[in-house]
Amino acid sequence: MLATGTALVTGSVLVAGASGEEEQQPDENDGDEPDENGSDEPDENLELEVDAPEAVPYEEEADPTEDAADFDIEVTNRGPETTEVEVSLEIGPIDEPVFLELEAGECDTAHYGVMSRDLGVGEHDWTVTANDETETGTLTVYEEEQDC
Repeated sequence: MLATGTALVTGSVLVAGASGEEEQQPDENDGDEPDENGSDEPDENLELEVDAPEAVPYEEEADPTEDAADFDIEVTNRGPETTEVEVSLEIGPIDEPVFLELEAGECDTAHYGVMSRDLGVGEHDWTVTANDETETGTLTVYEEEQDC
């Protein structure tokens, strides 16, 4: 029984698939012939999900363990083989890749903590990539009002 299927939509992930003891079937394209999209490369079968805040307060002096804008990036290998994934977060001056090796069906999470002082007050577009999968968003750093 073939029970696979994924769909990636920027901003959210929709997944339909099998659970339990059903066996995942390999990609029918072995790389020898172009697929329906004209590509002769096998599908990476990656699923990308990003959990990121929409806004954080600006803090000049902050504790990185408590005051960072946390980006949690979950990558799932839906393919039949082990694959190495380059995960990267780009925001402001930050562009730090990490490498994950995922076995078939395995998922892992990369964690990034971004300090508001490294970005400054304003809106900051971010891009997360995992090989060829991409998600984008905006992080707003706002100035907190001071009490008199």
